[in-house]
Amino acid sequence: MDPRQGESGPRRPTPPRYRIPEHPPGTPTLGRSHRRPSFRRRPAGPARVTGSTGPTPKTRPRETSISDGNPAGGLARGQALNGRGSSNRLFVRAQVPPEERARLVATLGATLRAERAQRGLSRRALAVRSTVHRTTIERLECGQLRPRPNTLRALAFGLNHLESDPIAERLMEAAGGSLREDTPAGLRRRKRRMDAALARAYWLRGQVAFAADDARRSAYRLIADMAKIPVEPLRAHYTPEQAASELTMIRQTEALLNAEDAAWRCSDGLFWALRVTADRHPLDTALVAWEANRLGVSPRWKQSRGCR
Repeated sequence: MDPRQGESGPRRPTPPRYRIPEHPPGTPTLGRSHRRPSFRRRPAGPARVTGSTGPTPKTRPRETSISDGNPAGGLARGQALNGRGSSNRLFVRAQVPPEERARLVATLGATLRAERAQRGLSRRALAVRSTVHRTTIERLECGQLRPRPNTLRALAFGLNHLESDPIAERLMEAAGGSLREDTPAGLRRRKRRMDAALARAYWLRGQVAFAADDARRSAYRLIADMAKIPVEPLRAHYTPEQAASELTMIRQTEALLNAEDAAWRCSDGLFWALRVTADRHPLDTALVAWEANRLGVSPRWKQSRGCR
């Protein structure tokens, strides 16, 4: 009796097993390409057409929603804005029309550029002293961004930390009707960045001062060690043992003198950098950091010591 024949009729044929294709001898084989393919089911949906330029179901554009018809006050999401058919989310914030951009360049941009040039500050230096990013300063000077009062106050602090209020008032007056309102999250973010920058600057100055004190104490210790070296009178003739002992003493004295000179140079250089930058902006620590790196003192900032 045929095993495929049952009592109720013929059975369904057994499906063939998966077989690894045979390769002719001498053909290089790649182990990964001949593994059993995955039979994982794909989710049901319309078939993807090769060469299609339209959006697929996964990259369907979202509707653009802008509150009250103002691009600056809403959030635009979609993929049709860049004209490339991608599904990137574009956040439209403070888009400035050409007329308003020209006015901002002539008022706020000119005022900010004049204040910065009066103090000889580049955009990068002002960014370090104000915790405002360099590209933000560039966009404000070019009229590509509507400013907020909190940002202008930070820029005024970076320009002159002793008289920041009059500078902030001039910048706000130059911004005019393009000035946006501050948000609670923006105020907290600005305060957190300023606190972290000040904490890091004070920490760096403190570490450099400690290093200068350590170098001065090391110099005094080396002087005390040199005083302990026995001084023997000069002799007309030396035995080999006496000559070797004298040479060792001379080398020790020379090494101590070199170490003492290096300690004094390190201490004087660090104290000089701290004294020169004492009257400068509290966030202007470039000279202190440069002098510390030149003298081999490189304190490492730890996130646990300051604000994030």
